Amino acid sequence: MTDSDKRIVTLPGPIYPQEERFADDRLLPLGQQFLEALQSDDVRKFSDCWCSVEERLQSLSEDEGIDWTPEVSAHYRKHYESDAELIELYHAMYRTALTKHAGRIEAVTLDHVKTTTIRQPVQIFVRLPNQTLLRFEVDGAEDAHGRWRFLGAPSSLLEITDTADGITEMTFAEPTSVEMENNLERVLGEIEKSFEE
Repeated sequence: MTDSDKRIVTLPGPIYPQEERFADDRLLPLGQQFLEALQSDDVRKFSDCWCSVEERLQSLSEDEGIDWTPEVSAHYRKHYESDAELIELYHAMYRTALTKHAGRIEAVTLDHVKTTTIRQPVQIFVRLPNQTLLRFEVDGAEDAHGRWRFLGAPSSLLEITDTADGITEMTFAEPTSVEMENNLERVLGEIEKSFEE
């Protein structure tokens, strides 16, 4: 490369400006269910924050652009079942992270829920007893028959904001056992494989 090849071009602004995030009150009941399911260690209630496998298949079957053969149906069912298993794994990972940072998990409260637009990442902010905010993120949400549900997968990356000094710390929701780590790797591998097919 010559020196002329190494020139850096500075643009006046972002090519794709980020949408401003806003608190979305429509998602508060969903955020409350999400938190309560972690506090009560209720994996079924936690999973119910997402559209079920059957609901997702039903919604997809209404897409006239898909040639809905038995093979296609089986492919999507397997993919959505892997998503459902991943969500169950994240229940334990999120609960462990929440307990670690909160100490008294029953004293955690829902602060607010943020999003940009529907089907964009949804951020659930919970306030810990020491007034720190802990942020969980999920791929998106949709209004499914009059009730908001999450779409896609939870994120491992957690953001902790100490409101006293404004310092933001990033941490991860991680597997709590070797078995869980192996299951997580297996499920993530199945999901990745389904995207390749």
